[in-house]
Amino acid sequence: MNDVFKEQIVKRKATTADMAKKVGLVVAVIAVFFIASSIQVLFQFALYITVAAAFGAYVLMGRLNLEYEYIYTNGELDIDV
Repeated sequence: MNDVFKEQIVKRKATTADMAKKVGLVVAVIAVFFIASSIQVLFQFALYITVAAAFGAYVLMGRLNLEYEYIYTNGELDIDV
């Protein structure tokens, strides 16, 4: 049984578009904080709204970091993201 198994993981390089998206998300969270603080009805929930927006931005930023996994097994190539 001479099975051939090779695995390679390659991280995608961040582009300027990715960096712009991350900066835009941070600016959006700051804007949500100021908007929630300035509206009288939302003022008491401004901290919760900001934390929720920051968590959403964190999750979206994590999706911008991609890795590709190349697996070669007995003449068959599999590519995963």
